[in-house]
Amino acid sequence: MTLKNLKFLIFVLSLPTCVHDTKQKDKLKIFLTKDHVELSLNLLNNASTSYKKYKNIISDVKKATTDGQWNRSIKVIKLFLGRHPYDNLAMSLLAFSYYKSGSLRKAAYFSKLVLNKDQDNPIALNLLGIMLLKKSKILNDFRNAKTHFYQAFQNNPTEIAAGLNLAYLQLSLGNALAAEKTFLELSKRCDSCAIASLGLAISYMRLEKPLQAKNLLETLQKSQKLHAISSYHLALYSKNILHDKEHSNSILKEALQTDRLHNNSEIKKRIKELIDSNSQQL
Repeated sequence: MTLKNLKFLIFVLSLPTCVHDTKQKDKLKIFLTKDHVELSLNLLNNASTSYKKYKNIISDVKKATTDGQWNRSIKVIKLFLGRHPYDNLAMSLLAFSYYKSGSLRKAAYFSKLVLNKDQDNPIALNLLGIMLLKKSKILNDFRNAKTHFYQAFQNNPTEIAAGLNLAYLQLSLGNALAAEKTFLELSKRCDSCAIASLGLAISYMRLEKPLQAKNLLETLQKSQKLHAISSYHLALYSKNILHDKEHSNSILKEALQTDRLHNNSEIKKRIKELIDSNSQQL
């Protein structure tokens, strides 16, 4: 594994902050699955054994993703940089840690330093793209964020996170055709991971390819990957394509009974709203 291949693994862990489907009345977050995070951690662990120089700081970033102690991670990386000034991987991890700690200005500062040495660094580009989305006061912010995600995805053949951000942003901006293309490429890179399959299914629905969307959503639902969200979109399929609101509600009620949604109040709220909407129209 090359040093550049290592970079994409870090940022996958921060995805839940930026992926939305704004086609609905309120923003619906698409949460990263536990399996995807564990896969990233395993790959990071393998990489860290190949790069003994970075083992401690990578290990500490991994630990911070579970215990939230980003200030500790920042301290460890700063000590490393004291011994290895301007090391680009360390600075990209520092930018990432600052972002996760909420210090967005410092995250932006170190991301730009990283890009001065490596203009295609996917961690730095992804961070800058997400921070643009966070402020997103004008349409140009979305366009610039898309440019960052596109550059990271296109110029790094192993990159996944930037592609997910790019594809879901393309959906949010109403470009389902571009999103479909990005999700198809993502599916090759991440071995048809659940979050890419979900996005591809949503793209198919927007492009009026309902059967392809249905097949993907049913596969996700049966595998229990993103079960609640895939059930929600299957319920939309039943309501809007099959015009069967009773079946739509049965899917939603089953999702409420079988899923642990206490940590996902947004999708739980969305499911209940769709049940109420269906019931009023029956």
